[in-house]
Amino acid sequence: AIYAPKYMKFSRSNILSYDPGWLISHGWLWPTKASFLHSKSLVTLEFVLVVTTTALAFFKCPTLAASNGLTLAGTENCLPLPNQLLSSLTLLTIASFMMSLFATNILARWWSTRTFVASAAGACKSFSFLLNSWTVHNDDKVDKPAQANSVIEIRDQAIRLLNFAHALIFATARVQTSLDDIKPFVSLGYCTECEAETIAGTPEPFIAVLAWVSCMVDDLHRKKGVITDQQAQMLCSLLSDIRGNANNALILVTTQLPYLAVQLFAVLVYSFLLQLVIACAGSVGAALEGEDSSAAFAGYFTVVLCSYIYFGLLCLYSELAMPFGDDSVDFPTDAYQDSLWAVLQGVGRGVRAAAAA
Repeated sequence: AIYAPKYMKFSRSNILSYDPGWLISHGWLWPTKASFLHSKSLVTLEFVLVVTTTALAFFKCPTLAASNGLTLAGTENCLPLPNQLLSSLTLLTIASFMMSLFATNILARWWSTRTFVASAAGACKSFSFLLNSWTVHNDDKVDKPAQANSVIEIRDQAIRLLNFAHALIFATARVQTSLDDIKPFVSLGYCTECEAETIAGTPEPFIAVLAWVSCMVDDLHRKKGVITDQQAQMLCSLLSDIRGNANNALILVTTQLPYLAVQLFAVLVYSFLLQLVIACAGSVGAALEGEDSSAAFAGYFTVVLCSYIYFGLLCLYSELAMPFGDDSVDFPTDAYQDSLWAVLQGVGRGVRAAAAA
């Protein structure tokens, strides 16, 4: 049994997902659920920002400085006053605009990858439906019972290999193409040991398996005469759709955002946070001088909240850059594959049952 926290729930096909209602109403109470706060370096940076704000606020408050025997004449004018806070944040507008562009591109890449994966799975289901429908009455199209059995074997093998090719798309995305990584598919019934050994080490093994399926379609068309020219072309077109969507998904996964762009976003965020610390330190120092605890708290809260949001936006890229991994935010590829295999088998049983009725 898989443990599911209160904010998670099981949806269709046993896929674990978060509860949107809980997230909107209670998710803000649990900021540590965000993975970037599990990073010790970023937690340390956030702590340094708060400490730096306090140190700079000390210079803005001459009373505190004098009580500690320090002479800080003139330093009270080095930091902005509370009413100058927004005007002093000159990087606020450009930082917000650039980070929104950054987050939009990351989410668009992630969503496009999901769309390509779903399109490949949909083409697999269409292929299974059409092939089963066109070969279910093969007794009327062949001369001998032995040939009819051969058609059934070819059809079932083609659908099994189609499912195998789809599983290899996920394996290829994880850069798993060695024999040791393909062997688990043998125990699942996706392929035979001979087939696994044949494609082991191939850069994109799913293309080789799709080529096998295409050869079986050609066999059913030319040698067996079970499907027509138009039907064979339609099935080959679906195989091309599967290959195209898989290639598009893999290109998105293996192509990173431009290095200079990511570096620029990071420099911009850290520059803005430094400017924010200086601006908020002036506000906190003035609040301490005037013994206004609420204004001091507001200054600290602004530093913590802004750094939390901007650090989170930076970490969004590392979280979503590889959606085929094992993190909680990655695609549940095992559940996807189990669901597809069940559908492909169920389509065959359903079509044959309907034809026999």
